[in-house]
Amino acid sequence: MAYQSLWYDTKIPDEFITLIIEHCDTNYTSRLEEATLRGNRTNKKRRDSQVTFLDSADWVNGFVMQYAMLANQENFRYDLTNLEAYSLQYTSYASGEHYGWHTDMDIFTSRKPELTGLPGTHDLQEEWVCNNEKIRKLSFSLQLSDETDYEGGELQLMDNDDKMYQAPKQKGLIIFFDSRARHRVRRVRSGCRKSLVGWVLGPRWR
Repeated sequence: MAYQSLWYDTKIPDEFITLIIEHCDTNYTSRLEEATLRGNRTNKKRRDSQVTFLDSADWVNGFVMQYAMLANQENFRYDLTNLEAYSLQYTSYASGEHYGWHTDMDIFTSRKPELTGLPGTHDLQEEWVCNNEKIRKLSFSLQLSDETDYEGGELQLMDNDDKMYQAPKQKGLIIFFDSRARHRVRRVRSGCRKSLVGWVLGPRWR
């Protein structure tokens, strides 16, 4: 039986996670931008956070794929190829910021957009061409902040029976889930939640 999501306690030493945070803060903080929705639209009622992508050659990107391949072998069994853009997204949620219910992939973004006949075709075409017929199949989030560093900010998911469940918040935990699964990050009430987020691509569903 395959599960919609699973997570690993990586037991990454605190010193190594601190090194990742310091590396990202030093090299990428100046590049943080307001997170946007599809079509590069800003809507803080739905998504409010600061994000940037690491350089594709950054050493931080490398070790995450081992966990992705393990999760896929043990549970998902998808046809996977590579990290989207060969990179990770560094995400920061400050007090008051959140990301409402959404999916990272849906039926319209997994088909040729010119066949949908729906509004937003241009944006879908652009995304489809960019992915070269590859789509997001696995989403993941690596918790960088300690759960005592912030309040709120829980990653919650919705299963196929519309039952909500919550991923653990401990530092060093990496959470994998089907990119079609509905999920959200609840509003941070205080402190700051930092994470590395990414998507593993594969051929479009047939």
